[in-house]
Amino acid sequence: WPLISSHIAVHTTDPQTLAYAMADSPIGTAAWLWERRRNWSDCNGDIETAFDRDHLCTTAALYWCTGAFTSSLRLYFEHFNKPWPLVHERTPVLEAPTGFAVFPKDVVHIPRQVAQEHTNLRRWTVMPRGGHFGAAEAPELMVDELRAFFGELK
Repeated sequence: WPLISSHIAVHTTDPQTLAYAMADSPIGTAAWLWERRRNWSDCNGDIETAFDRDHLCTTAALYWCTGAFTSSLRLYFEHFNKPWPLVHERTPVLEAPTGFAVFPKDVVHIPRQVAQEHTNLRRWTVMPRGGHFGAAEAPELMVDELRAFFGELK
């Protein structure tokens, strides 16, 4: 929890101030993004074991050059401060077939029982490695999991 508390605090209370700072600083944007990848990935503090430099620089450039940092902050702010209303009262809430790939070093974990209660859970897989950015850290595992999930739906 300590690794995400500042992240949640700024996203839920004052995202616009951070957005102005990041829009003005490509280095600040990179530092913010890379720090989260170092702390929230399955890398034991060595970010380059999970991501290569080209990936890190490309990610930072995409956020900064497109201004996406601001919209990503806004999405969190809106979600935490104005929860989306349910569009129906049926159970499960998410009726589409659903699969979860649980990465062991993620910063937030949804309990399986909660997923079963609220989704049409068809697949629950605890991955052998990966963190919050698991699909980027271990893309081969994610591809295999997607193939297995959709293969079971045939």
